[in-house]
Amino acid sequence: MGNFFSGQVGNSAVQAKNAEIDELYHYVGMRARTETKENVYVIAVFSREPRQFLGLLASTDKSPETIQNLVWDSPMAEHYFSDGYLGYKHVDYPGTFFQNSWNKNDTCNVESGNADLRTFIPTLQRRSRCFPRKLENLNAVLKLYAYCYAKFGQWKARNRIPVKHKSDTPNKNLRKFRYPRLSHLDFLFTP
Repeated sequence: MGNFFSGQVGNSAVQAKNAEIDELYHYVGMRARTETKENVYVIAVFSREPRQFLGLLASTDKSPETIQNLVWDSPMAEHYFSDGYLGYKHVDYPGTFFQNSWNKNDTCNVESGNADLRTFIPTLQRRSRCFPRKLENLNAVLKLYAYCYAKFGQWKARNRIPVKHKSDTPNKNLRKFRYPRLSHLDFLFTP
């Protein structure tokens, strides 16, 4: 089986202009006795357009070598953006690298993707009763989630219907698109 994120198994986001990198903390097995109780880092490489994960990895460390392997296994991007973690500076990127340690303006999309991970994967939720027992299981769930996330994004891009509003005044609170009704898994099987 090929690497899902390298484009050999069906990931359509082989090329991206802008990618964002961030990590979230969790635990596998038993909670660690550290102050924050994490023992696993979920590192994500997220594309701004199209909005999908280019790479996801659960690892026991967030060393520059681990991040380097994730970046090289992910589809290449022209620009990479990260937060203030210093480990990102010691990685060789195929494109240009920008680090913003003052605010989250450059990493808001990957932070949104991390929130989706915590929302839709029960084992990553905070204060959850279920948690992964093995690192391999967590990595398998992450790859499956990223595949479904990409397929759903492709379905949304193909099936969006522009909405015409009665008023001509622009309002940022009005929806610009609507989508046909479908069940939760129909997007996986539609062409």
